[in-house]
Formats: sequence, C-alpha cells, structure tokens
Amino acid sequence: MRLSRSPRSVRLGVELFEDRLTPSWAAVPPAAVPVPTAYTTVAPDAAYQATGTASISAGEVDWYKVTVQAGQTTALATTPGSSLNTVVGLYSSAGARLTSNNDRSATDTDSRVYRTLTAGTYYLGVTNLTGTAGSGSYTWSFTTPPPEDAYEENDTQAAAADLGTLSVARAVSGLALADANDWFKFTTTAAGTGSVSLAFSNALGNLSLRLYDSGGRVLATSAGSGDTETVSLAGRPAGTYWVRVYGVSSAFNPNYTLTVTPPVVVAPGAFSITLRTTGMTPTQEVIFQQAADRWAQVITADLPDTTYGGVFVDDLLIDASAVAIDGAYGVLGSAGPDALRAGSRLPYHGEMEFDTADLARLESDGGLFSTVLHEMGHVLGIGTLWGTLGLLTGAGGSDPRFIGPRATAEYNALFGRAEAGVPVENTGGPGTRDGHWRESVFDEEVMTGTLDTGVNPLSRITVASLADMGYTVDLAAADPFAP
Repeated sequence: MRLSRSPRSVRLGVELFEDRLTPSWAAVPPAAVPVPTAYTTVAPDAAYQATGTASISAGEVDWYKVTVQAGQTTALATTPGSSLNTVVGLYSSAGARLTSNNDRSATDTDSRVYRTLTAGTYYLGVTNLTGTAGSGSYTWSFTTPPPEDAYEENDTQAAAADLGTLSVARAVSGLALADANDWFKFTTTAAGTGSVSLAFSNALGNLSLRLYDSGGRVLATSAGSGDTETVSLAGRPAGTYWVRVYGVSSAFNPNYTLTVTPPVVVAPGAFSITLRTTGMTPTQEVIFQQAADRWAQVITADLPDTTYGGVFVDDLLIDASAVAIDGAYGVLGSAGPDALRAGSRLPYHGEMEFDTADLARLESDGGLFSTVLHEMGHVLGIGTLWGTLGLLTGAGGSDPRFIGPRATAEYNALFGRAEAGVPVENTGGPGTRDGHWRESVFDEEVMTGTLDTGVNPLSRITVASLADMGYTVDLAAADPFAP
C-alpha cells in the first residue's frame, strides 16, 4: 500500500453517503461486518491515486469502495487541524476484515493500512477510536496499482525477467510498475561503453533505477527527479547484471520504457570512448554513442590503460550531463578534459554539459550529433590543450594560430596558402576565442565556435591537429571539406 500524493488526486468535497454500522471501533475493528450498502466509490486518477475530505460524527463509520488490480494498495486517513483519533479497517467484498490500523506511531493518531491484494473489490471503513472524541474532519487517500505488464511476476532478483545476451541495444516499452519492484537481468559479452536507462512520466510516479551484480551488491543507482534515469555500464566486465526498477516513496507508474545499451566490442589496439550520461533520453544516448564512434574512426591507436575514480579507462572516459545553462538558443554546451596522462598529456577523463533548453530541439532538427561531436573534440583536447602542448601562438591577439606541422600542411594544401599556422578564432568570449578554428575562414567545419544548419564536416585539418597533439589518426577517415 502506498502513501498517496494529493496534487494530482481526485477530490470529493463532502461525503455523500454514510453507514452507521457500529458506534465506533476499538483499536482492532470487528473481524466481519455486513457488506456496506452506502459508501463513497474511490476513482483513482491517471497516477492511480485518489483523495478527498470528510468528517465523522459520534458513532459513525464512513465507508469507501475501491476496485484494484492485483498488487498493493495504500489507504490513509489523516486529521489536519482536528483532534480526531481515527481507526481504519480494510475489508473484503464479503465483509471480512483483512487488515486494520489505529495509530501510525506512538505519537501519531492518524491511520494507514498497507496490503498486497488480489484483483477485486474492497471496502475501507473509517471511524473514531472508542472512548475518544467522536467527531472531527479528516482527509482520506488511496494509492492503487496500475495493471501489470507481460513481464510479471518479476518482483524479486530471483524472479527477474531475462532480457538475454545482448550485443545491440534493446528497448522494452509498455512496462508498468504495479508493485514494489520490477527486476530484469541481461548478459553482456564485452567491457566498454554501455548503459541502462528508464524513460517515463515523472508526473505519473517517480521511478528510480539500480544496477546489481550476481551477489546482490548494488553497483550503481540513479534516483533523480526528471523523466529519465540512467546507470552506466562503463568499465564493467562482461557478465550478467540485474536491474531493479522501484518507485520513490512507494510510487507506481503505469508506463515506462527500459533500454539496455550493451558495451560495444572494441578491437584490440583500437581507440574507444566510454560514456556515462546523466539526464539524456535513450534516443539521445544513441546519438552520443554515434559521436563517440565517429571519433574512434579517426583515432586509430590505443592509449595506455588507466583508472579514474576506481573505474577502468580504455581510452577516454567522458561524463556527459544535461544541465541548465542559459536557456534556448544560447550556449549549447561546454566541455573539456580534467585528467591527463603523465608524459603525453593526453586526456583520460573529461566532462561535457549540454543545455537542457536546447537538447530536444537539437535532436529534432538534426543538430545534436554535430553538437556532441564538437564537444567531444574539446574533451580530446582540441582547443583545450593547444596551449598546454605548446601548439598555440598569439593567444588573445588579433591573429592566433595553431602551429602543429601536420594540421598546418593540410590547411595550406586545402586553402592554397603558405602560412605558418592554422587560423584560430580571434573573436568572442573566453569560451570561444583561442579554442576553435576561425569562423570567418572555416565556416561550417565542426570545430568552429558556431553550429551551422546542415552538415558540419570533420575535416582533414581537424584530424591532422589530433596527430600534432600525439594521437595516431587516419586522415582518410575525414569528411569531405572545401573552403
């Protein structure tokens, strides 16, 4: 049974029917009562909750009739602004007492019953405790479960629904949290990038997500307040994992989607980017992975393995999150590395942030991939490590230049020039100038400071700049690009 949440509930003003079957109840109501003939019918809302207000006169029992699907139900009687000491009893359709409650605690005379039920009709009686003041107002509420889905009964880890061995992403929609827990299990075949995500309407019940190993140990938890939850599989070895979906404060939810994106098998010696995302939808996570795979096409050699925060890293771990930045159509995102390898100074961890006001729009108009690709470039070190690696001259002046020899050669060949470096952005704020290719020269190239409508190519110049920084690259993997 669950504590109802009143903001979305059905409110009934004054009680319409009363049935005085007993003068009042002791702490334990009668074991059986005649089937009530006068009652208020409980009509749960879209979140399977209902609430209302009523009052009791001395010697009165108020009855409520509720029909539930199989699962749990919560019934609560509270007494705001009243000294009424309530007793509640939950009865079967035949009038047999199933459970009851007098006081919620030694200091709380409100009442609540919590019971796992089979599908059917039930009656809740509310009255005052014998020997106490017999009149006063109270608030009643119910939370009842939505219909169960095809994966029930999966209420324990032992009974988890098996999603099988996964090599590609699998999304299961039309799920309902109709009881305390939904459990699923799946098996992966590799270590690397991957995640488990929930998508749901928080307004219909806030859900949380936990990842477990075979021994029941909690590996990760996602318990936010939005419409998605995600736990990462980054750095976790191949094997079988369990996922538990549960409601916050015993909430139900009639419709959610579970998506498991298994780790991608990375060829030995290849470069890989591992993502841990927060606040992204499953479809957005796919785009993030596509951007990571695109960089792995142009960077062809492995970097030394390491760890970050106890997580194995091969070759770059990125934490990406959706946050409020400056509203729609402003700064789309920001990113950079925050942990560098000794010697090479190449990153093994970085962070990316994307404005929540822009994510959905970027996804719908096709600009999200280029935006994510751009920010990942900054985590790799493009624009963020140029100064650290001694590859930037003229910073802050009118003509800053990237002076890596391979990128310079590609720039001169493509533009028909004979210059000593690649033009770097000389306008804008500190997040734009000195950290991008010059917009007036490169226009729609992906590593300029402005997102252009349509295609934003990843040019040979950008790929060559990675080589100047110390990466092993494949220039042939660049996109076609012309001045």
